[in-house]
Amino acid sequence: MKNKGKSKLKEFTVYAAFIVIPILLGTYIYIALAPDTYPHILFERLFPGIDLTIQRTEENYHLTGFLRNYLCDFLWAFSLESCIMLIFNGCKRQLLISVIISSLFSVIIEVLQKFELIFGVFDIIDLACEIIAVILAGLIINFLLGGKSNENK
Repeated sequence: MKNKGKSKLKEFTVYAAFIVIPILLGTYIYIALAPDTYPHILFERLFPGIDLTIQRTEENYHLTGFLRNYLCDFLWAFSLESCIMLIFNGCKRQLLISVIISSLFSVIIEVLQKFELIFGVFDIIDLACEIIAVILAGLIINFLLGGKSNENK
């Protein structure tokens, strides 16, 4: 019984970390590096006088560009796959299905951006980063939690 409690705590910790931390970090990156985005504008309205903006300079241009353009989407896709894995209860047999669902969601979002049906810019590298994040999240969670062999475990 005691082992089952430790196992549930480990599972909760992994999912909490893999869902919450990427969302918070991705949001912070948008607040700090993307003054033209909703998270930054909302933050300024909620917390006037607090400036978390990181200025893009010639020295940090490539790093800040990578963080702003790709890491946010990577983190959010990682979090999405973690949520889907949680819904499927970490079942090893459902890993491929969860990766497909999360990847399709990423494709749909990018296509909607391509046709300007939602805010954002279509970028094939974004899509590649998101799919890599989805696969990594699924594999890492499967490895850390041992991948349940069936849905009843």
